[in-house]
Amino acid sequence: MKMSGSSSAGTAFVEFNEVRVPIENVVGERGKAFKYIVANFNHERLFIAFQSLRSARVCLEDSMSYALSRETFGKKLIDHPVIRFKFAHMSRETEALQAWIEVRRCPFS
Repeated sequence: MKMSGSSSAGTAFVEFNEVRVPIENVVGERGKAFKYIVANFNHERLFIAFQSLRSARVCLEDSMSYALSRETFGKKLIDHPVIRFKFAHMSRETEALQAWIEVRRCPFS
């Protein structure tokens, strides 16, 4: 099954044809399966945001470490204004995601 996002998730495609389920084995209300599935999407999106935030922080930390150690044109890479601007942008985006998560996670806790 082709996935976008997390390919490590245990996702599979299952199809049932002409299946009869005894009424005592039905989970939830009849005809509301799609609603139940869609309700889970918000939790999944939040966990994707957690993963994205961690990846962004690791990338920022690794690139900062590299910029502090690498020399170009006689000075450290971090001392170039363009590189500092890029780090400022990366930090701003990462902190914006952190703030979004802080606001959004409250309903799920």
